[in-house]
Amino acid sequence: MSTLQRIYHVLGRLKYWVVILGIILVNGFLDENSFYMRHKRLSEIDQLRNEIAMLKERYQQDDERLQELNTNPKVVESLAREKYHMKRPNEDVFIIVDGVEEEETSEEEKVNVLKDESQRVETEESTRQDESSNEQGEPAQEEEQPADNTDSAQTAPVQP
Repeated sequence: MSTLQRIYHVLGRLKYWVVILGIILVNGFLDENSFYMRHKRLSEIDQLRNEIAMLKERYQQDDERLQELNTNPKVVESLAREKYHMKRPNEDVFIIVDGVEEEETSEEEKVNVLKDESQRVETEESTRQDESSNEQGEPAQEEEQPADNTDSAQTAPVQP
């Protein structure tokens, strides 16, 4: 017997098993309605059901909160005070915020820059006044170096 005849003879005896195996492969993995896709869709349905349950719970909580805001003026007042920093006319509000050290540092630097700028402007104004008084024949006032070492070009006049 030749090789092709042997293969034909074996397939003839197992033809039903080959067809069944082919159907299982197509239905199990290759078809768009396969067992794999069915399992994938069922897991997606479970995830969506969990999300629906979570959203229903959140809706319930939000609805309760809304009812409370509509019926209880004290809750509205506490929300306005905490979230929007509102106050009554005779009150002072102090806001304590954690982790603001970096912002405070930058604010301090801004304040220092503004102080330096104002000192520079005052120095320029006093220099202009000294120059105008020198032109009029008055003696110039002595100037003293500033105590801090921020800028050697900044000088402040000495008060007589």
